[in-house]
Amino acid sequence: MTTRFNLVQDPWLPVLGQSGLHLVSIRTALTESHTIREFDGLGPLESVAILRLLVAILVDTLRWETTAEWGEAWALSQFDATRVDAYLGRHAHRFDLFDDADPFYQVATLEPINSTGIKSVALVMPCPRSPAGTTHPCSAA
Repeated sequence: MTTRFNLVQDPWLPVLGQSGLHLVSIRTALTESHTIREFDGLGPLESVAILRLLVAILVDTLRWETTAEWGEAWALSQFDATRVDAYLGRHAHRFDLFDDADPFYQVATLEPINSTGIKSVALVMPCPRSPAGTTHPCSAA
């Protein structure tokens, strides 16, 4: 059996919604965004990264041409689920983390340059001694 995890279909985003804390997929986050209060348990850098991904999907999906169109969408307080589903249906295969040809945000054919592996988790972790985003990686403060 091939391993698969599709960010569009499989729940992975921790959210606090009207029914409490639960995990949702990208599809659910966008089509039911009006029921979500906040991301739960994510740091500020993670939250911003997730929001940027969701906004990029929405902009490509809904393609607002004018500020009036954006205003109409804002007034509805939710996104057009039919259009979101159609877009995600066409592109769902590109959101599979373990796809053999096109794993999401990865290079399937990437080979390590050396055999030492990851040298430091500090390269991907925010520094607890400074405000998020001001220094990276942690400096001796």
